[in-house]
Amino acid sequence: MNNSLNPEIEKSIGPLIQSLAAQSIVTIDSHVSNSFGNFVVHFRGAGRDFQIIRDRGQLIVGGIEQQELEQFGLFRAFPGFRELEPPLMQWLQRSEA
Repeated sequence: MNNSLNPEIEKSIGPLIQSLAAQSIVTIDSHVSNSFGNFVVHFRGAGRDFQIIRDRGQLIVGGIEQQELEQFGLFRAFPGFRELEPPLMQWLQRSEA
């Protein structure tokens, strides 16, 4: 896991970041808003480039075409990383094929 990540990000999606790292997908940038605890984490690896955004306590995937997000059930807000992880991993595995 990237030790330079803000503690708020690690608290919110730390286990998901570890799962992504196991797939050779790493954080390359992050930003935490001073208000409301919103954040953006940019990921890259395995031929993919995307963001996970927390807005008003919900997680959203960005940087992927809407049609692809819809196809994998990612075009919506998720209440936490546990709900986001299965469709995100399915997208990553399917997109490698």
